[in-house]
Amino acid sequence: MRLRILSILTLVLLARFVFAQTITKAEYYIDADPGFGKGTPFSITSGDSVVGSFSLNLTGISPGFHTFFNRYQMSTGQWGFSEAMVFFINSNVLDTSVHINGMQYYFDSPASTTTTKFANTDSLNITQLISTAGLAPGVHDVSIRYLYNNGYKGFWESLPFVVQGNVIDTSVHIDKVEYYTDKDNGFGKGTVSSVANLDSVNTTYSISTIGFKPSMHDVFVRYHYTNGQWGFAENSYYFPISGANDTSVHITNVEFFFDKDPGPTFGTSTSISPVDTMTS
Repeated sequence: MRLRILSILTLVLLARFVFAQTITKAEYYIDADPGFGKGTPFSITSGDSVVGSFSLNLTGISPGFHTFFNRYQMSTGQWGFSEAMVFFINSNVLDTSVHINGMQYYFDSPASTTTTKFANTDSLNITQLISTAGLAPGVHDVSIRYLYNNGYKGFWESLPFVVQGNVIDTSVHIDKVEYYTDKDNGFGKGTVSSVANLDSVNTTYSISTIGFKPSMHDVFVRYHYTNGQWGFAENSYYFPISGANDTSVHITNVEFFFDKDPGPTFGTSTSISPVDTMTS
């Protein structure tokens, strides 16, 4: 007779509440809610945030899909909402002679699958560098599944990722930087600076705001590469202050507000000695 020992599922649970109450109890249940306080309790250290780690014995749970729930009770006696996680019990897990002995992965289409074999194990934590050579720039999927020594193959799990153009071409470097304000007049038609061929750039610009109206503006920066391509423009905001080019004009007052702007001079105000710059 085959020995039937069900697996132990190790769970690490994190809860955090932004209320003044303290979390004092925790419980879990599977599939059916037995009622508040009638689940299986697990140990936590009371606090406004808790981490609970325990082993969940799945003895008696049939193979197939199930739902695990956990919830927390606060010092007021109230229970929080239940958090759910779906899991699957494979019938082969009941057989202690069955182990993981390999993995397979593919990009985009299973027509070209790569297989890696290793020694039998019951659990696996693997880090592997997977070459993306030959993949066109853009969005792709990598799908992974595990193999078992009884011939069973697990479900495919997929994860999207992006291949950026020229990332794997070490001959491509940054050779120009340009910036422009508010309106894009086209590649190379902003203020352009040439730089030595570099892999990364840290550039500081002094941008004149003479002629700009006091209002919100955008400044954009982008880079040109030695293969002739331009990168995406990155932007930030700035606000030219009326009179900023007049040396007789200084900062004399600071105000703040919460959530909704009541308008200039209607916030909570603080007078300061006249200065040209300040750090809040």
